[in-house]
Amino acid sequence: MSGRRGLPAVVGVLLAAALGAAPLAGQSLLAAGGLGATMDPVDGRGRALGAVGPGLFGTAVVPGDPGASLDLTIPTIAFSFESSWLSIDQAGVTGDNQGSRVPALGIAYPVRRWGILTVTYGGVLDQRWTLERDHTLPLNQGGADVEVRDRFVSDGGVAAMRVGFSRRLIPQIGVAAAVGTLTGSVVRTYSRSFDTLTAPVPVKPFTSGGKWGYSGVTATAGVVFDFARVARAAGSVTWSGALEAEPLDGNESPGKSYDMPVQVRGGVSGTLATGLTAVVSGSWADWSATTDDLDDAAVPSGSAVTLGAGLEWERMSFLGRPMPLRFGWHRAELPFAFDDEKAIESSLVGGAGLALVRAGTLPLAQIDLAVERGSRTSGSVTEDYWRSTVSLRLAGF
Repeated sequence: MSGRRGLPAVVGVLLAAALGAAPLAGQSLLAAGGLGATMDPVDGRGRALGAVGPGLFGTAVVPGDPGASLDLTIPTIAFSFESSWLSIDQAGVTGDNQGSRVPALGIAYPVRRWGILTVTYGGVLDQRWTLERDHTLPLNQGGADVEVRDRFVSDGGVAAMRVGFSRRLIPQIGVAAAVGTLTGSVVRTYSRSFDTLTAPVPVKPFTSGGKWGYSGVTATAGVVFDFARVARAAGSVTWSGALEAEPLDGNESPGKSYDMPVQVRGGVSGTLATGLTAVVSGSWADWSATTDDLDDAAVPSGSAVTLGAGLEWERMSFLGRPMPLRFGWHRAELPFAFDDEKAIESSLVGGAGLALVRAGTLPLAQIDLAVERGSRTSGSVTEDYWRSTVSLRLAGF
């Protein structure tokens, strides 16, 4: 695969061929546009509260949010596992698919009385999608038509490995920072197979593709304000240098560089009543420079705003163990889309947590579950999905 635009050129060719009246499926079809679908820095608890990043009460180990680890007093490891079930409708043509991934993992370690050191790995942009197209082609001029299946597969994405540190300046204010590298890879494959029963002569399948590796640098700074243990406000700013896409494994396509946006996130948590907490959060990023690098007029450029809100009720228990219940709402403007129309994602989500092992009020083993029902729309494309997120946190190892 080669060409002036490299990776985006390949996507454009595949989508132009596949987005016709034909079956299609994908982890998210909207991940096929631009550089993929963005991923919020949240775990199972944050997902259940509709959060987009900082501002939640308590402690956590979350990639992209170094302030979440503030006040951890013992070594902690955490990871999240996500599954989704997707139904796609593109101009009246439908398809279904499902998939799973591990979007985040991290370790936090208290360094004497100085603060909390974290090492995390988490997804930034998801580029996993699959498209299939069944149609007929004349084998030669005047010859019989042959049934053909085109299959387009993208597997991979962009992630970030970060080292972070957080500490309290005074009891009411904490600061945090993280630096790291953008990494990851994507393999994109196009294959064409022929129905040998309808072909008058043997026709071999055709396959083409390529692999790209990603690199870059990123940094995040955050601050946390606590007000008399009844409210918390937090914010973060993430800067990333250019995302470099380089061909790998004999891929002869040219490399490409993409400007990544500054992302601003903020959130507030407040106690409404004993055991009842409300959360409101949001984020903003301007992807104009990134979409300009794509050289694709069909991909809208501009700002992307994400909003979320949720409630947490902590008075529930199961087998004598605390089991908080959570409900949330989430709405996001996705940076890449189809049909010159901004892509919108909205969802309702519910979930619960369960402290498996505790030492006093400190959870040594905690599991959090979120189940989300949502939809994405952009022009002629509509996606309805179910998504589950499970996070496991272990401390004192």
